[in-house]
Amino acid sequence: MRRIIVFISLISCFLCCQSQYDPLRVAFFNATESGGKKSLYSLANSMDCNLPVLVAYLGVATAMQADVVSSVGDKIDFFNAGKELLEAAVVADSFDCEIRYLRFSVQCEVPFFLGYSGKLDDDATLIVNALINGSVDSKNWFWQLAMKSMIESGELKKEQENKLKSLVNIESWK
Repeated sequence: MRRIIVFISLISCFLCCQSQYDPLRVAFFNATESGGKKSLYSLANSMDCNLPVLVAYLGVATAMQADVVSSVGDKIDFFNAGKELLEAAVVADSFDCEIRYLRFSVQCEVPFFLGYSGKLDDDATLIVNALINGSVDSKNWFWQLAMKSMIESGELKKEQENKLKSLVNIESWK
């Protein structure tokens, strides 16, 4: 009986948090300007579940706040806090492609002098392999946008870029 209760609790937490992914995903892709970054941060902070992918979204949102705040000290504090959350999410679930994509996207955007770009190739390799072998649904809207952003990042090896181009729906870019 105890196992059944634990199982049902885990499923309800998963379903609760799974339904929260899409609003986070939409907010992430809309976080190109200050208002979008603030919205993502607010949404990510309102999440109750502590699943690694939700921690990763909070990490990305926190790191993005470095663009929104004005003082240099606050910028560094937000970036470092976001980086720590992202790294904790990767440690908690290092094979989750969404977490690895979120880290990839942050590492693509931060200035080189911050020294946070060392895992770009590792993340890209894991993501591309998962998309190619079908363990991640390349037709899903989230992954279509993710592949587009990875291709446009200029951070992929030519072989990785070509593999993603073979999967992405170019018509959806327009």
